[in-house]
Amino acid sequence: MAQLQPTTKHTAWAKRTYFAYLRETAQPDFGPLGIDTQSGEVLYLLCVGYDWLHGAMAPRERTRAQKRLWEVAAICRRHLDPARRDYAQAHYLGCGLGLLAFAFLFWDEHPFAQSWAAELRGAFARVLAMLPADGFFPHGINLWTYEHGFLHRWLELFRQCADEDLWKATPYFAAASRFRAAATSPDETCGVTFGDPQYRVVGDSWCHLLTANRLGDASAQALGERLLNQPPQGTDHRHAPPRRRVYELLWHRPAVRGRSPADEIVTFQDGGQVFVRRSDTLITLRCGAPLGRQRRAAGEVGGYGHSDPCNGAVLVWRGGTFVGSGPGPLYRRDTALHNLVTIDGRGQIGDSCVWFPDLLEERFIPPEPVVRRRGDTVRITCELAAAYLPQLGVRRHTRVIVIAGDGSLRGEDEIELAAEAEITWHWHTRAKVKPMGGDFDLSGPGCRARLGIEPETGTQLRVQPERFVAAYPHEGTVGLEIMATRAVRRTVFRWTLAFV
Repeated sequence: MAQLQPTTKHTAWAKRTYFAYLRETAQPDFGPLGIDTQSGEVLYLLCVGYDWLHGAMAPRERTRAQKRLWEVAAICRRHLDPARRDYAQAHYLGCGLGLLAFAFLFWDEHPFAQSWAAELRGAFARVLAMLPADGFFPHGINLWTYEHGFLHRWLELFRQCADEDLWKATPYFAAASRFRAAATSPDETCGVTFGDPQYRVVGDSWCHLLTANRLGDASAQALGERLLNQPPQGTDHRHAPPRRRVYELLWHRPAVRGRSPADEIVTFQDGGQVFVRRSDTLITLRCGAPLGRQRRAAGEVGGYGHSDPCNGAVLVWRGGTFVGSGPGPLYRRDTALHNLVTIDGRGQIGDSCVWFPDLLEERFIPPEPVVRRRGDTVRITCELAAAYLPQLGVRRHTRVIVIAGDGSLRGEDEIELAAEAEITWHWHTRAKVKPMGGDFDLSGPGCRARLGIEPETGTQLRVQPERFVAAYPHEGTVGLEIMATRAVRRTVFRWTLAFV
């Protein structure tokens, strides 16, 4: 308000608020400074406030503010030990954001400002080298929002303070909003993708508006405007802080014309992820390197912890219902929590871990899916055997999914093992489930579907509530799980999901 209407009254309000926050950061129980990401955010906000209010501060107020800023910078420096190498993760990006803003703000005054800026620019070069040109992102859209909220402000700091435009020099940023748009549910409330996701998301409108502002991207502009007034209820407060409204005000240019998405098939080859959109239906499947090929080539050979053992898994959103769902955010990586096949209750590498492994050998990464299109029909084929724990003896697992023009699915899972075991086919849903003979009626807002599993002698069918403890109280939805189990060495599960 003091910037928009710089009256004496508004400036006094702004100063009182700033120094009240400054005092709060010095309280012994001020928690954010104990966390790397949040300490960086605190320092960033203090730096912006100091910069904006500098001309309105008396000399003694500047001295007082500067003293506290230097103390918070020292805390961030301790978090950001030079030995760290997690450059492209939110924890490094968030903490580094504050330290970079501080370095530019006190370039001539602080003895380490220039060396910190140089170190951070070198780290950011490593980050940029990991970002794929097609815009693929390996984790949930909640993490997309968190990480890009930092990334975009790094870009702006270099642009404004160092006259270095990295927006146009890095192809990823022209494509990043494309991934977010592809993963956005038809009702625009959720991010439908994999990797420890909190499905209900909001708060990233300003990222797309800023992208449109810097790159003239019409699709980013349209996405930013569609997400602009999504209510934050039910979302993680870290992704939808009130300050996002300031960024929206700064970077929204209504005169830029947006372009809304149409029904389409979008493939992100870097991570082996396919999105198929049919009116009010969104389907996605992913198979490949856990963080994508570009990050792996740049030295990130694991999954950042947040990746899931879910190669070949499919998610289906119809109307307002997650008719084929995943587990959401939790401290457990389980293949059985995805729409996949398990062997004696176990699944792919990473199964039953709290976090996905930091190292995954190339031989355990399945090839990216093969996508074929004929008219309105899409056929996706995955070879998944390489992804499974070696001791399970999976010699073959071929998954074929055919998507019709109305979004209905026809699937086939062909499995061959080294020895007989219990093979279980899983389907998770947030819909209401009603058994109908050998089929299942699935219903929810804007959705009515029939899930059918081709009968075979010895198949055991059961329905039960999902078994997991959600990591966050606002994302604690427990759906239902439909399972078909056969004790065999070789089998083919043929199944359909038809919308009625």
